[in-house]
Amino acid sequence: MLDEGGVMSRKATNRSDTPRVQYRLADGTVAEAPWAEIDARELVNGMPCRTFPWYLGRRSYAGEYWCATERKHVNYESRLELSRLMMKDFDQSVRRIASQPFKLRTKVDGVLLTRTPDFLAITEAGPLVIDVKGVRALQDPEVCRTLALTRTVIEARGWAYEIASEPPEVEYGNIRFLAGYRREWLFQPDVLARVRRALQSVAEASVETIVRATELPRVTAFPGLMHLLWRGECTSDLSRTLTGATTVSVRS
Repeated sequence: MLDEGGVMSRKATNRSDTPRVQYRLADGTVAEAPWAEIDARELVNGMPCRTFPWYLGRRSYAGEYWCATERKHVNYESRLELSRLMMKDFDQSVRRIASQPFKLRTKVDGVLLTRTPDFLAITEAGPLVIDVKGVRALQDPEVCRTLALTRTVIEARGWAYEIASEPPEVEYGNIRFLAGYRREWLFQPDVLARVRRALQSVAEASVETIVRATELPRVTAFPGLMHLLWRGECTSDLSRTLTGATTVSVRS
């Protein structure tokens, strides 16, 4: 049903200390429900509950990232958020990702908490709520207190909670490079099949050795191998800069 403000609401207690969430359905309708009853799949299937306006002097750089996991664009509010979004898109355990998934309102130890987390991911282990804050911001006691209250509410329900800061520079650089090969429709199935056969024939070898083993032109084989690395069909040590000498292994 709709309340006086035009918000679709489920029947539930209206006690101010009862956690509730407001979110947007896929058609843009604003809905509200008790935190204990909301389904994570309903949240990721909806629209972001807030948007990011552009204005002169804005300090952060907002935008949209084409997310391979979602097969559509997902919003981010800053370059730091983009780094976390891209790393989760690369994470093979992540099944769904949503930006600004809900607005949480509750009281924790008598303190009113109103928060909109940055991301919600559905992983193999279950729902994961993510807030992105830089290391410098985490030096602010008030920020830490707010995030700690958020963690209390999220984890009390059995969902996981993550505070993400600046990623390791080399690892993120590698993932950002591989993300350039994430769009599967750009790769011909027969080319990927040749790369897979080359991988199976060597089990573990350098990037250049695998590329040569395909007997395809490098300009064709190399992108195919990078795509399979993005998909997680093979692995390498991404804590070190990815080069032609990097060892790549078939995922066991």
